[in-house]
Amino acid sequence: WPAGTTLVSIYDSDDVAPVLRYKPDHVLQLAFDDIVPEMAYELCGLAETKTKTVDEMVALLENMGFVAFSDEMAKRLASFIAMHLAETKLLVCQCQHGQSRSAAVAAAVCEVLQAGGSLTYFGDDRYSPNRRVYDKLLEQLLSQCK
Repeated sequence: WPAGTTLVSIYDSDDVAPVLRYKPDHVLQLAFDDIVPEMAYELCGLAETKTKTVDEMVALLENMGFVAFSDEMAKRLASFIAMHLAETKLLVCQCQHGQSRSAAVAAAVCEVLQAGGSLTYFGDDRYSPNRRVYDKLLEQLLSQCK
């Protein structure tokens, strides 16, 4: 890793944390699933979720064993980024597929550091940023990276 690299590594809740043979200067590994409310429709059926709020659908998925990105995770991640921001020359965000969870983290960081920077991720067909991750992290970053 080049000097000044900070890594955010995201993995599924039912996996073990990846072992990094070579470590960058700063590493945060988080385990949570790529939960979106539409999963509840798919897994539980539209009739069962038709009258539920987004939070109720997320709770339904958590009851099935999925781990959602939480407010506590958002605070932890935002604190990690804020703590290392001044010395970070390269921020790497990665997850299993590199399209949703890590794209949401990158989009939130870009939005805070360069207004409108999240459009890079929301406007690119290669990415589908997880809105739950993006919204929760953006709120925390805005409060911690002033």
